[in-house]
Amino acid sequence: MGSLGPLIDEPIVSESSLFYQSVYPSAAPTVESADGLYFTLKNGQKIIDSTGGAAVSAIGHNNARVKNAIIKQLNKFTYAHPGYFQNSPSHELADILVQSTGGELSRACFLGSGSEAVETAMKLARQYFLEKDPGAPRSHFIARQSSWHGCTMGALAVGDLKARKEPFLDVLATNVSHVSPCHPYRDLEDGETEEQYVIRLAQELDDEFQRVGPENVCAFILEPMVGTALGCVTALPGYLAAMKAVCHRHGALIIFDEVMCGLGRTGHMHAWQYDGVVPDIQAVGKGLAAGYGTISALLIHDRVIDGLKQGSASFQHGQTYQCHPLNVVAALEVQRIIRDDDLVRNARLMGILLGHLLHRAFDSHPNVGQVRGRGMFWCIEFVADKATKRPLDPKLNLARRMRLRGLEKGYDVCLFSSTGCADGWNGDHFLLAPPFTVTPRDVEEIVYRASRVVDSVFEEIRAKVTIADTENKKAFADHLTHLAFFTLWNYQLPFEAIPSDHKKPLYYTLLTPMMPTNEKQLTPPFTVEAGPGTDIWRKPGHNAWNIPDVHTVSGPLKSFVSARVTFSAKWENLYDQSGIVLVPRKASDPAAPHSKWIKSGIELYDGKPHLSTVACDRFADMSLYPVTVTEGQRITLQVAKEGGNIWVHQLILDDNGSVKERFPLREICWILCEEQDDWVLDVSALAARPDKTAKGPLKVEFSDFQVKWKE
Repeated sequence: MGSLGPLIDEPIVSESSLFYQSVYPSAAPTVESADGLYFTLKNGQKIIDSTGGAAVSAIGHNNARVKNAIIKQLNKFTYAHPGYFQNSPSHELADILVQSTGGELSRACFLGSGSEAVETAMKLARQYFLEKDPGAPRSHFIARQSSWHGCTMGALAVGDLKARKEPFLDVLATNVSHVSPCHPYRDLEDGETEEQYVIRLAQELDDEFQRVGPENVCAFILEPMVGTALGCVTALPGYLAAMKAVCHRHGALIIFDEVMCGLGRTGHMHAWQYDGVVPDIQAVGKGLAAGYGTISALLIHDRVIDGLKQGSASFQHGQTYQCHPLNVVAALEVQRIIRDDDLVRNARLMGILLGHLLHRAFDSHPNVGQVRGRGMFWCIEFVADKATKRPLDPKLNLARRMRLRGLEKGYDVCLFSSTGCADGWNGDHFLLAPPFTVTPRDVEEIVYRASRVVDSVFEEIRAKVTIADTENKKAFADHLTHLAFFTLWNYQLPFEAIPSDHKKPLYYTLLTPMMPTNEKQLTPPFTVEAGPGTDIWRKPGHNAWNIPDVHTVSGPLKSFVSARVTFSAKWENLYDQSGIVLVPRKASDPAAPHSKWIKSGIELYDGKPHLSTVACDRFADMSLYPVTVTEGQRITLQVAKEGGNIWVHQLILDDNGSVKERFPLREICWILCEEQDDWVLDVSALAARPDKTAKGPLKVEFSDFQVKWKE
């Protein structure tokens, strides 16, 4: 579950009646408005909300559908006591949530916050055993070390984030004990496999049952993917199943706290669905109304409901604002949008891209211990030493400094910073939890801004950190050089914006691993003519895929290695384009619409030729790079698969046709991530002239066209 995320800044001059955390007025910026991915502050500054608050804003800000739904309910009624009256939206929302579990969980109970959901889960577990056996001694809860389940007394007791728990130890319940979390980055022993590690953790839990007395344990509570406390730590395969087996062997329940990681955040509707391990009780919250309302919920297994039926058939719990119609309607519309727009799938796909770019940006940083996460939920953990994983000196206040730096003008990104990930007291990290609606361009912009924040803060303090020694200073300098390269190329800055002394050196030679290949080459030269009105954009206003289909090579998608094309043309009309296009499709459905494709080549835009690469999968992600091309000049491009990703390069050839230089234009790591073995890839020479008023066809001369496949 998420944390409060302390915001204790220096006091400002004027006092305020508001008491949030600090006794002093906060210097935190004031939000004036928000839309989509962005906050607009009172001073006019626009900031990317890359964290969704604390993994809350699943569909972005200012959604018209949700606002209209709330207004409609406002005009009906705003409150009716839940103990005396029902409201229809609550039943509809419960149905949607139960259906999202595939029917594995059968009931939904609505509450106000994540902390309340955890407390209510604990009460429900206790009453379950009392209903079955009024004399049952089961009142003990087992949780995990370095966990966070909320700030109310019961939730604080089962949590173990020491810095936030310590002041209240004397008044917290003592019927709680803790076992180790599943945290391989810090706890996997040398020579130990992940499978052995899971077995060790299961034995530790079993030993704790024996120590307490199996008949005394009510439930084991855990986050399938830890949020704030450890920073996006995902349970290893087999771990949840092993923990559930121990609990059920001893007759106890298992409770999953998915307040922060649930409802699509990980790329599945529920984090437990990755492993198919169903809890007895599940808490959800932050993404339920996605910030448009204050609501949480419990999802409950039939066995718990059946236990209540054996006794009073009534849960001894009720709150004034349960099933509040405005909160419920907000949550209902949010969940409908997530379902209707297939946003969980988008979170999964964009999560692959986000993780890839974060690894690329931060893995080489000498003070980044680990980049970890899944879906729209990622963490960067910082250390003083990568080898020992020793945390940074807490006096540096690194996490807070990064949060504040991100809010400064010129950085303009909100980072969710936290501490205690190493031992409950020490360890700095920040989380990224964008809305499920992000595009590839949004993801790239988030990583770009986050990397600038990290580099800025470490440049400021590196003389005081462990990196003061010569070796680490050199590693840090090398990382900054890598980041400069990453920024210039991956974000397609206008060429004019790149310093002149950086233009020529910033390329690299990509050494393709030698592998047996089959090469299919269409005998060049050949010419492709595209008449006026030919296009590949399937979108309103165009909705056309009518390019000449005269030079196409097809093969198994999984065997694709690379495609290379050399061409020239006279580009005269807006959006004239030529080059190469790749279309993955199911072999069993050859007539499927061209909704997924990659094209790269020259496109005439704003009166000038641009190297244009577009990746399209229901939406399009475009990069443009202006070039100077004389009439008749040949352009050579290569599209190559590296691992699960696609790289696009411009090739500079010598007089003999050999590759002299390779300029990376684009990396695409999300477009082919779901295709299975039955997919094929069509690789075609591209010519298109979308302008219907053009006086004649675009003629593209291809002097080279070759495609390579693995044998």
